[in-house]
Amino acid sequence: MQLFDSFIMLTHSMVLAKHNNADEIKTVATHPAPQSLAHQYDKIFANSNADAAVLCKAEKADACITTSVAANRYKLRIIENFGQVPMTFLLHSLKPAHHEKI
Repeated sequence: MQLFDSFIMLTHSMVLAKHNNADEIKTVATHPAPQSLAHQYDKIFANSNADAAVLCKAEKADACITTSVAANRYKLRIIENFGQVPMTFLLHSLKPAHHEKI
């Protein structure tokens, strides 16, 4: 596998959101990439920003770091909006096969 290309794109706004039953925030579901936005909380790691919202909606965490789109989809209450984040995306491709000539 080899690096083929890369590009930078702004994400949807990243937010701290909570489910309606959370009075106090102790645990936050987050993908590892934006975890610095939740440095003061105990973290529950998620597979994606969308998964963090799902965990929050299911009350597996008091709140989550997710996108504004996911927070709205799962009807979470946005507490803080961190804005868009520039994210680098990497594209990989398979290396061409090298065959020895006999």
